[in-house]
Amino acid sequence: MRLQDYLIEQIFHSSHRPGETEELARIRHEAIKLMFQAYDPKDDWEALTAARCVRLEFLADAALRAASESRLDPAGQMQARAAAESINKTLDRWVSRLMSIKKRNEARARAAHKAAQSVHAVSPAPEPAPEASVETPASVQPAAQPRSDAPPVPSNNSTVSTLIRSRGQNPASVLPRPDMIPPSHLNAHVNAHVTGPPG
Repeated sequence: MRLQDYLIEQIFHSSHRPGETEELARIRHEAIKLMFQAYDPKDDWEALTAARCVRLEFLADAALRAASESRLDPAGQMQARAAAESINKTLDRWVSRLMSIKKRNEARARAAHKAAQSVHAVSPAPEPAPEASVETPASVQPAAQPRSDAPPVPSNNSTVSTLIRSRGQNPASVLPRPDMIPPSHLNAHVNAHVTGPPG
C-alpha cells in the first residue's frame, strides 16, 4: 500500500461530517483524491506535506461555515472568522513550504541529470586496437670470416726452405720429398712447420 493511499483514507475518516449521506461521503472521498493529485507529490515527504495541506483545506472550510452561522452572536461570529483567517494563513504557509520542497527536489534532479551528462560527455571513447606492425627483417649480413694471425703459407719451395733455416731447422729433415705428399696436402704440411711454435 502506498503512503499516499493511506493518507487519503485517514483524511477521509477524520473529515466526516455529522449527518452526511453516503453520496456526499463518496463525493468527499473523490475530492480528497483530486486534492492530492493537484499537489502532485513526487515522494513520501511531499505526500506528507500535501496531506497536511488537504487537512487544512477541510478545517478552513469548516471554520468559514462556522463564521457564517446565523445562530452565533456577534462575538462568536468574530471569533469564528478570526479562526478561519488563521487557518487560511497556516494553509498558505504549508502550501509555500510544499512548493519550496518541490523546487528543491527538482533542482537536485536537474543537477544529478546534468552531472550524469557531464560524466558521459568527458568519458574517453575506447581506443581502437593497434594494428599489428609487420617488421621487415633486416638484411642478412654475411658471416664474418675468422681472422687468422698466421702468416700466409709460402708456395715457393726456396722461400719455405729459407724460413725453416731461420728457425734453426734443417729443411731436409722437415720437408718431405714432393713425391711423398699429395699436392692437396702440401700447403697444410708446410704451414704446420712454418707457423707452429719453434722446436
